[in-house]
Amino acid sequence: MDKVFINGKILPREKAVISPFDRGFSYGDGVFETIGVFSGVPFLLEKHLQRLFLGLQLLEIKLPYSKEQLILKIGEYLNENKVVNGVLKIIVSRGIGERGLLPAKDLEPTVLMSLSPLPPREFKPIKTSFLSVPVLPPKLVIGQIKTLNQLPQVLAAKECQKKGIVEGIRLTVEGYLAEGSMANLFWVKNGVLKTPEKNLVLPGIARELILELARVAGIPVSEGKYPAEEILGATEIFFTNSVRGIIPVGQFDQREFHDYSVTNRLWALYEAYLEKYILENGSEE
Repeated sequence: MDKVFINGKILPREKAVISPFDRGFSYGDGVFETIGVFSGVPFLLEKHLQRLFLGLQLLEIKLPYSKEQLILKIGEYLNENKVVNGVLKIIVSRGIGERGLLPAKDLEPTVLMSLSPLPPREFKPIKTSFLSVPVLPPKLVIGQIKTLNQLPQVLAAKECQKKGIVEGIRLTVEGYLAEGSMANLFWVKNGVLKTPEKNLVLPGIARELILELARVAGIPVSEGKYPAEEILGATEIFFTNSVRGIIPVGQFDQREFHDYSVTNRLWALYEAYLEKYILENGSEE
């Protein structure tokens, strides 16, 4: 994992540099995706690239590669690093430009890929609590895609650190349940799996898969606009993201949870789906 991809070149990490005038650095002008790599296979790659290209379209950034070409570049980069398990991060900025908010036309985007170790995947319940950092209004473009401007998430993560928790629950500015600093939020109440509706949160790749698996398994699902107090009556709570999968909650403030029946069932379904995906998309060599 000691090599980085920059604009078509694979370089040692210490030689990988970007311009100080890159708009991704100056203005957060770009998008990114973070993808779990398992047994050499980028999990749900096509879904991540779909969201990446949506972000590029909304920001009017023209990638120098087609989706098929980018997939080939990703494969070459993973092979060069001899990756088995890891976290792949793809960053695309608008490129190098002069000072000023308005970008010049036809800038050449900066495309960067890097790798980091894969966090442990284990059923280990965490503590959680409400966070004070709100989620941006969903109708804003930056609320729908993963832009390089992640300050709200950074502040939420710092608040988690101060509280001594791994992940917290963020609300919208109107006070509705939304998501965590790095993950989507689910809870179980009266036997129903609940989650904030799609237009209140960043539509997570793992979130989409969990909803699909739950519906196929016959688990009742409800997506809606829920006030903060709704979660106080939950019998189970968990978070999801595409790198860590399902993150169960064992304690919410002073309340402890001991029932993981739905969470355990979805964990098993998710891990089985991951194993099948690896078998179907892995190398035949």
